[in-house]
Amino acid sequence: MATFLFKILPGKQELLNTLSTSYPEADPLSLYTHMWLRLLGTTLEDSVETFLRRLDMSSGRFLLLMFLELRSQGMKPSEIAANLSVTQATVTGLIDGLEQTGFVQRREHEKDRRACVVTLTDKGQTFIRENRPQFTKKLSEIYSPLATEERQQLITLLEKLFQSLKPAPISS
Repeated sequence: MATFLFKILPGKQELLNTLSTSYPEADPLSLYTHMWLRLLGTTLEDSVETFLRRLDMSSGRFLLLMFLELRSQGMKPSEIAANLSVTQATVTGLIDGLEQTGFVQRREHEKDRRACVVTLTDKGQTFIRENRPQFTKKLSEIYSPLATEERQQLITLLEKLFQSLKPAPISS
């Protein structure tokens, strides 16, 4: 699906005036907030992808390597997909690519011979250990305009918004 974003946002007052006249039932501030969040999210992702391209890595692959680093016993692809909120097909593609580079390996599951467990190889562990400091430095640079207290406020606000969007649990 194509993603459409504004490269330049209309001015806040301009948008508020136009919407309140054209769509009096609309909440222009919500629309303006939404536009900013979409622009920010895409810009953040572009910045991280640009950084990781220098390492010949995508954000999905890098995230998977960091995730596996925390789980030295490895995980089944289905567990990885569930934890990273992506499809199993996406995880399979990431694992295939990382396996070709020698960063991960599949091995037979101890209790279920039909399943496999994915673990980092020594090469994958070395890659993450050597590149994580640069990655975390990049993230620090991205968020440096915000003071520590402001970052905590942002986290609180984003968590609150996220909680309002999560579907309610299905009761049985």
